[in-house]
Amino acid sequence: VVFMTIGRMPYSVLISVVVGVTNLAPTFGPIAGGAIGAFILVLDNPWNALGFLIFTVILQTLDGYVIKPKLYGGSLGIPGIWILISIIVCGRMWGVVGILIGIPLAAIIDFIYHDYILVQLQRAKKRRAGKAESSATAPAEEEKKA
Repeated sequence: VVFMTIGRMPYSVLISVVVGVTNLAPTFGPIAGGAIGAFILVLDNPWNALGFLIFTVILQTLDGYVIKPKLYGGSLGIPGIWILISIIVCGRMWGVVGILIGIPLAAIIDFIYHDYILVQLQRAKKRRAGKAESSATAPAEEEKKA
């Protein structure tokens, strides 16, 4: 609303509501909202539609590649870069479904890694350290006996 009011664009409240509602759908919602808003504006003034599209693309790019990964990463305890990578990789592998399941899949992998694999590795390391300690003390005990 603020950008459209500053740019003196018509139907700012209507377009803002449409964009807000379509943004509830992940990934493709902003695209649909931007297209609908641009269509409404192009009927009035094509230059307003172009300005709106440019602003929407910049805003959605910032939101998708900077804000959301930090936000999701913070709430899930996963670095934002892994969120971004999971969305891109899963999207390339499975399309729209991959984009939708990328973040939950990254959270599951992170959980398995931190709560199972790392725990097993730490236990194995402790066992190796215990065996090394017992084998190091065995020759010392034999020397005491002799």
